[in-house]
Amino acid sequence: MLDLKWSKDDDTKTQCNRLNTSPLHRGNASNKNGPARVKRRMQWEAPSKPLAVDDPLLLLEREVHAEIGIKLFLDQEIPKGGYVRILAESLLWEEHLDKTRIRTTEGLTTCMEPHRGWTIASSSSNFVRKRWLDREQELITVIQEETKRTEEKGEAGYRSPTWSILRALQKINKAKRLEGKAMMSAPPFFQSAGRGDLKFWGEDDGPTVVVWESSSESEQEQWSEKMGKSKDWVVWCRSRKRDEEQRPFEVDGKEIFSNRSKQAKPKAGEKTYKKGGKGQSVRWRAWWRQGNIKCAVSEEYASCWVHQDCHVVDEQRAALKKAAGVSGGKDECQVRFKGREHDYWMGTEIGMLGGYGFQGQVTAGDGSDKQGKMGGGI
Repeated sequence: MLDLKWSKDDDTKTQCNRLNTSPLHRGNASNKNGPARVKRRMQWEAPSKPLAVDDPLLLLEREVHAEIGIKLFLDQEIPKGGYVRILAESLLWEEHLDKTRIRTTEGLTTCMEPHRGWTIASSSSNFVRKRWLDREQELITVIQEETKRTEEKGEAGYRSPTWSILRALQKINKAKRLEGKAMMSAPPFFQSAGRGDLKFWGEDDGPTVVVWESSSESEQEQWSEKMGKSKDWVVWCRSRKRDEEQRPFEVDGKEIFSNRSKQAKPKAGEKTYKKGGKGQSVRWRAWWRQGNIKCAVSEEYASCWVHQDCHVVDEQRAALKKAAGVSGGKDECQVRFKGREHDYWMGTEIGMLGGYGFQGQVTAGDGSDKQGKMGGGI
């Protein structure tokens, strides 16, 4: 009877024939003896599918002797039958170089030796260690000296240019070498880097980008002597004031960028320089110790100089202007595995876990805890 009442077959006779019965008739409600009428034809309701149908298959409870980051990495084959692990805290990697203990967690690498201690981004640590093989004890000392020196310059007001600016400078003369900066803050996209007599990595030759204020006076003089033999250089520096002495590279150079002249009035809400203008984007102080890519606004104007015979096209000028523009946002963070940059990104926490080679689907979430209340994010 239910099939007869709710069947999708609209033809009553067809239904009755299928059930080997005669059509069901009802008398007229107003006249019992009146002509009978066929019942109203009705459709099945829309078919529905329970949500449980789309649930993943259950994983059988079993013991799997594999720990993420120790015996199992995300770029390896998932154990047969499935694998579930909930990590409440970041993983900790610890190693011993002779008697020196090195710990890496949450994307930071720390040397635990009392008199040579330091903390830098694990990506930078992994990158330079690959280039100082068999000299790791010497490297530990050099990093300690570099961090101390950089902290002192930070206290004096120096702020590092963003990687976006350095990449734009590199494209002007297809630079291979970076002169200046510090070992743990120099970007990996240069074939070589160093400052004065200290070689971070690579060979000391080729087209060069110079970060002038990051070097000491003696290092500046040393590079200036080399500069006289070359025309293939780009200098990023603080914009010189009128009453200051001319710098060595200005003698045979020309300025292709400066944000000191023709400063437009800042728009409402824009962050401004103390004296009314606005500088360029710079990295936060001690960003190399925090793994931080946030940008701040410089309190100094900047300029870019090249040799007077160097030809700079409009596209290169525009790219540099865009990179130096004040944003107060974040510096570039583009994962690149070509060449030297591969070692840098494989030193990040997700790189050490093998996450960049994971073949499955990745889902991520974000949230914040403020005054005991959880704010969700995506």
